[in-house]
Amino acid sequence: MESVYPRLTLGSYSFGDIILLRSITSLHPGVGRGGEEVDLAVQRDGLGFPIIYASSIKGALKTAIWRIDQKKAKLLLGPEAEEEEKYASPVGVLDAFLLAMPVRSLVGVYAFLTTPLLLQRFYDIINFAEAVRARNLEGLKDLIKQMLQDFKEVKNGAMISPFSKLRVDALNGKLVLNEEFWLQPAERDSVTKLEHELKMEEGRLVVANDDVGLSVINRSLIRVTRVKLDREKKTVEGGGLWTEEHVPLGTIFYTVFFYSRPYKAIEDTDSAENVGREMRRLIEALGNYLVIGGHESVGRGIVKLEFRG
Repeated sequence: MESVYPRLTLGSYSFGDIILLRSITSLHPGVGRGGEEVDLAVQRDGLGFPIIYASSIKGALKTAIWRIDQKKAKLLLGPEAEEEEKYASPVGVLDAFLLAMPVRSLVGVYAFLTTPLLLQRFYDIINFAEAVRARNLEGLKDLIKQMLQDFKEVKNGAMISPFSKLRVDALNGKLVLNEEFWLQPAERDSVTKLEHELKMEEGRLVVANDDVGLSVINRSLIRVTRVKLDREKKTVEGGGLWTEEHVPLGTIFYTVFFYSRPYKAIEDTDSAENVGREMRRLIEALGNYLVIGGHESVGRGIVKLEFRG
């Protein structure tokens, strides 16, 4: 199936990739100190779902690539603020949107949860990625479209794979998520196919309605209480007690990198396509790992980037 917008460019950007970000540890892409239920909350979109802002991703990329090749880091991801020479970065980055999050399940210990709203957003972003000439996404787009159609038949229940490990036999096959959300699931082959696409263990994915899904996702975020001790007294310093919110390990986000011709060429980076190839090469040199939100010294913030197509 040919893209609806086969040759669209976004300004000077004319090539792109869609990337999955799979959290290897818990993450804290923070928004600074707030005054609500937690002191340091994670970033959220306008609807309340966790998100990773594009600025966090791009800053983490530049920091990581800087350690390999400072010249390429500046060429591809923009000059430093204090530099006199200013130019547009040939690499654009979208916010990373949530696709699926691990949540507690009464049977099977955990499930991966998504919702029709999250799937519809993924479908729309795939369309955008195709518009900036990201490749080999047709099969994935058709699958998401089929899942959205399948869920219309389910209405307010949930969808699972025919091979699901999550049914509670004593409750007539219902699902129980986060101890309090009971869902009557319908089995659909499209769920199994998406599990395979996402390299997810078969039988773990649940598509729940949006209202339930948002509640379950927000209750699955990890809240950690941290303290700063006075080293001499071994007591908590004044103002040294706070709470942080973390996205659990295993969560799957996605983003789009889109590329333009650089303002000046270095070696083989003389076109949008070659900028994309060079970004892939540099990220592969990092082992496809990236630290987002910091805290790597205490085992947090590590994601793996997976290029699709």
